[in-house]
Amino acid sequence: MLAQRYMHEYGATSEDFGRVAVTDRKHAANNPDAFFYGKPITLEDHQNSRFIAEPLHLLDCCQESDGGIAIVVTSPERAKDLRQKPAVIAAAAQGSRSDQYIMTSYYRPELAGLPEMELVGRQLWQQAGRQAGLGPQDMDMAVLYDHFTPYVLMQLEELSNSMARCGSTPTAVNSVRPTSTA
Repeated sequence: MLAQRYMHEYGATSEDFGRVAVTDRKHAANNPDAFFYGKPITLEDHQNSRFIAEPLHLLDCCQESDGGIAIVVTSPERAKDLRQKPAVIAAAAQGSRSDQYIMTSYYRPELAGLPEMELVGRQLWQQAGRQAGLGPQDMDMAVLYDHFTPYVLMQLEELSNSMARCGSTPTAVNSVRPTSTA
């Protein structure tokens, strides 16, 4: 229902969802530790995959996989002694709204959006970004949860909205394309 509503309100198509799937799989196909290493897909593969719940194709849904991840955070001084070059975290944001019970609450009026992501973006651009002296134009990476492809586009819409509200020019969210993972 959320995907249908998003398509209706924003003019998105199944092919738009497919571009997200192709991009995600391209990154996985290039990662030797990924389940889909060496297994890229095409937009045609996406469109030809069976429907799970229309408009979602099989390839719009994430592979069920359980795993773990750890991020080691240390001071820049300590990081100088490590073997790998450190990634400096200049700003970060996370948030939820009072009506957010899971990834999204199904009881609020705006089904085609994720307003909690706009909140996260606003926090990032206004608070953490200011503390680090950065703005949206300085960001070249975001970690978005991609359990179903429409949610990636919804998150990008909300982050673009928050950028616009903070005086920045939003990036185009309708042109998800595979990028280099190098």
